[in-house]
Parts: sequence; structure tokens; C-alpha cells
Amino acid sequence: LLVLNRPAVLVLVNDRGRPLYATLKQVEKDQATLEINGVYNHVSVKDLESRWFGDLTLIWQKPPEYHNPIKPGSIGNSVEWMAEKLDTIYGTSLSSTSGMSYDRNLVNKLKDFQLQSGLIADGIAGAQTMIHLNSATELNIPRLSAKDIENI
Repeated sequence: LLVLNRPAVLVLVNDRGRPLYATLKQVEKDQATLEINGVYNHVSVKDLESRWFGDLTLIWQKPPEYHNPIKPGSIGNSVEWMAEKLDTIYGTSLSSTSGMSYDRNLVNKLKDFQLQSGLIADGIAGAQTMIHLNSATELNIPRLSAKDIENI
């Protein structure tokens, strides 16, 4: 969750063993900010971890028409979105992205980006890769921590 650096709705377990839904809004060092029923709560990450068993809904906006991982040979708006984000990151420019396919050149760019981002460099643009592409190119998105904004 910290690597993706996005807010999430967590399913926590309360003192009675019942589910409690909380929005994880921020994490700085060993402190987390949760919003529960409109009230902000500051808790230690250690306390949060003792009540959270991994169930979550990550908050992020998918690229246009993105439904499944993008694989070599794919075409469509998601491929065009991905190509534009990679061009922004690498300072390159394609003459036209309209109707482009996910070709070898684009695969190599994506693999390089995945490697630099600490992801598996398989050339397949799954949700984690898309989230990292979005984080690397957009300033005005919700984040758990502002630590990577200065790198944009």
C-alpha cells in the first residue's frame, strides 16, 4: 500500500471482532490518518496493522477503457494513454498515438519504466504499473504521502 502511495478504504476489525471501514488518508513515518464516519483519527502504523488483515479497496482512476492488463499487440485508448504517459516520463514524442498498437518499442519503454519503479519488468501493464504511470505524471492526485511529489 505504501509503495502504491494511494488512499484506500480498509476493512479493520474492531474490539468486538466486527468489521470497521476506514479510509486511510495519509501515512507519514509511523503515523497514519484514518477517516472513520467523517472523523479523522491519528493512529500509529503498528496499531493500524494489528487491526487490518489486508482487505482493502484502493482508490485510483483507471485509464480510459482499461479493463484488463495491456499486453503486447493490444490496441485502443488505454494503449494510447500509456504511450502518452511514457512519452511524458521520458521526454519523447510520438507523431501520433491514434490507433497505435502496443509494439516492441512501447514494450521496451514500459519494461524500463517498470524496472525503474521496482516492479516486475514483464512488459504487461497491469493495475500496479498503471498506478505508477499515473503517479509519475500527475501532480493533483490523492496520495498517502507527499514524499514522491518532488520527484515529478
